[in-house]
Amino acid sequence: MDELITHEENNATYGKSSFETDSSEINTEHKRKKIPSVSTALLLGGVLGLVETLLLVSCAKPILDFMGVKADTGMLNPALQYLVLRSLGAPAVLLSLAIQGVFRGLKDTRTPLYATVWCQWCSSCSCYITIFHCCHTPM
Repeated sequence: MDELITHEENNATYGKSSFETDSSEINTEHKRKKIPSVSTALLLGGVLGLVETLLLVSCAKPILDFMGVKADTGMLNPALQYLVLRSLGAPAVLLSLAIQGVFRGLKDTRTPLYATVWCQWCSSCSCYITIFHCCHTPM
């Protein structure tokens, strides 16, 4: 990932070729820059994910009733379990979206791609294991 270049650093070497640049001007230190929007995005993603989880868990029955799952059917309990379990993943999803936005803002699109592919592969494997082996559902 390319380091962020400040306006002063850019102006100091502007107009010079690589042969004209003095070796003392080259900064080899890796300074971490503090970007407040990154921490705000991560905090906002985490808080919104927790709020979404709490709303989905506390309002699961009215949501399912609105979706057409009535209380007298046998589908209420499995649908309720599914909705509650899936809502527990909301903070992770919103955090991953915030992190992808941060990396795109830093002009790095490879890192989120690799992370997304890895997470999808792990999700596919865990879904296969939990659906077909833990629940004893025939294939």
